[in-house]
Amino acid sequence: MKKVEMVKPEAIIDVKIGSQFLQDLQAVVLYLTSLEPADKLQQVVNKANNNEEMDAWEKAMYTMLVLITTTEENARAGGFTTIEEIPEEEISPESPE
Repeated sequence: MKKVEMVKPEAIIDVKIGSQFLQDLQAVVLYLTSLEPADKLQQVVNKANNNEEMDAWEKAMYTMLVLITTTEENARAGGFTTIEEIPEEEISPESPE
């Protein structure tokens, strides 16, 4: 048997994430989304809300969504966001206005 350093189960770890890394995370979500049918993303949300078991893709997507959402909420709370005008054609149907 080999000894391996592990993070304690009760640990809560603060991580600082830059805006470029956040954009990279968002790109991963876009890629993951392209691998499955469009309605699969809503299934992830539904399963998370209902504490239902998820397959590997769903777990990966859920993990990314929680990470991105938490990062965006912390950025907003820390005053690190701005409101900018962007062309309407760059806004996807799922994006808030």
